[in-house]
Amino acid sequence: MPKVKVRTFSPNEKLVEQRRKRIAEKATVVFLRNGYEKTTMRDLGKALKMAPGSLYHYIGYKKDILHLIVLNTALGSQPIKDYVNQLGELSSSKALTKAMGFCFKNADSIENPLMLFNRYILEFSREDFHHLLASEIDVTSYFEQLIKDGVDTGVFSCNDPRLLAHDILMFSNNWALRKWYLKKYYTLESYTKKHTKMVLDILKAKDN
Repeated sequence: MPKVKVRTFSPNEKLVEQRRKRIAEKATVVFLRNGYEKTTMRDLGKALKMAPGSLYHYIGYKKDILHLIVLNTALGSQPIKDYVNQLGELSSSKALTKAMGFCFKNADSIENPLMLFNRYILEFSREDFHHLLASEIDVTSYFEQLIKDGVDTGVFSCNDPRLLAHDILMFSNNWALRKWYLKKYYTLESYTKKHTKMVLDILKAKDN
């Protein structure tokens, strides 16, 4: 994670962690509703049922909250890897299917943060900006390796695993960013199944 120091006046580390998590969750909703620039500390305090002065007990500046949102969001490939690894030995198609399912489900669970990152990416600190980019590269690298492993064993056929890996990430993020429209026609499950089949068809998977 980026090394960004957020000021606090409380010596109680557990309390600070709890309060900051709550601040990040509420602020994400308020920023999306009102706009980051238009949101005041008074607005945030009202949503959190806290006095603005109490907020400053746990943060130094409004911009610190953006960093807390990054800290509070499950990013990167490690959760996907851990999930797939605990399933044991899987065929290339099964491993890719399970990884995509987890990735899409995770995107659904962090819908608001993903929308915030997409809308206000230039408001984030340089450290957080690079962390967000690095997290996306980490996820695509993992999918790229899954595809390459399948190609190496003759299960998949693909001339550009890197590009397809990026497409998979975009498919998952697209659910979060356009869920307001897509949910009229698809459930998360049906959306995931359609895109998984699309990817496996592109790969001409032989172990489906």
